Amino acid sequence: MIFSSTTRCVKVIVLCALFMFLSLPAEAQFTRCAASDNVTQQLNALGEAVRGRGIAENGYLLQLWQTVDGEDGSITLSTPNGMTCLMINFKLWEWVIWNLPAPGRGS
Repeated sequence: MIFSSTTRCVKVIVLCALFMFLSLPAEAQFTRCAASDNVTQQLNALGEAVRGRGIAENGYLLQLWQTVDGEDGSITLSTPNGMTCLMINFKLWEWVIWNLPAPGRGS
């Protein structure tokens, strides 16, 4: 059950990050982009590693990066052509686990 709760949390994170990204003005959306390898090296140098990811229908890859203690991290969006954009950095991350009913099992 923990896995399914964690999966739901990651989906909520992905949706929130995507909403925040899409609500940015066009000129601000891709201002911190570089080749995916470069972004990965920089985030690894900060002690961050991928903790969750999801692929959109258009082929974009959204990733949640976190430090070992899980309190700090980043969210990136990678395009199919090999560019990765840093969407947001965060501090003091806290996981919130909801006890949601299984699909089709009531409200």
